[in-house]
Amino acid sequence: MGEHHHSIAILAAFGGFAGGFCAYLLTGYTFSEAQWCIVGEEHCLRNWIAALSGWVAAAAAFTTIGYLARQAAEARRQTEFIVGDALPTVSLIDTPLGERNGGFYNRIRITNWNRNPILVTRIEADKDTSADEIRLQAASPSYLMPFDNENLERHPPLSLGWVDRSKPPPTYDIDVVCLFPVSKVTLGDDLTLRRYAGFNIYLTIAGNEHRKVVLHVSRPDAMVHISSFER
Repeated sequence: MGEHHHSIAILAAFGGFAGGFCAYLLTGYTFSEAQWCIVGEEHCLRNWIAALSGWVAAAAAFTTIGYLARQAAEARRQTEFIVGDALPTVSLIDTPLGERNGGFYNRIRITNWNRNPILVTRIEADKDTSADEIRLQAASPSYLMPFDNENLERHPPLSLGWVDRSKPPPTYDIDVVCLFPVSKVTLGDDLTLRRYAGFNIYLTIAGNEHRKVVLHVSRPDAMVHISSFER
């Protein structure tokens, strides 16, 4: 039984060697000797293969370049995070139940991943937010003036940079209420609903050279308040 398996293995090895040798001879003949032309010396297989090889090489090069570009972008992003040059991020969340007052159901939270402090200079609803009115207020009592864009541009609140990496990054919270007109409410809706809301937050990163950035945040189920009047 063992001799039988041994013979099969020898035959398989010989067959593989013979097949590979024949394929080598056929391939060498095809690309060096045979023309395989359709008409005269035109439309030859070897010429077509030679022409296509350049396109195949170009496609492979473009694929490699795209992969390397993505790798370089990811490496740059990780380096910026390590040295403290990463951009801040922003999220839109529900205001905690115990902190809601005056209909401020949503909270914009700005997280500063940068080592430099940031200034909040303006907040605007995006074009897809069909609210009748947007009201803002600082979640922190340290901002004593009315929280509107006029005051933000003149006296922007400051969030410290993330210097101590052993602690969580600094955050700055802004409460927002979206008032929707009665005309956009269907019969049976509650006074507090879920609707799309999105905002553009204008920031200045206060480094050696101030850098202005605009961050966008949105959610399809932000809590809104129905106003009792139409405009």
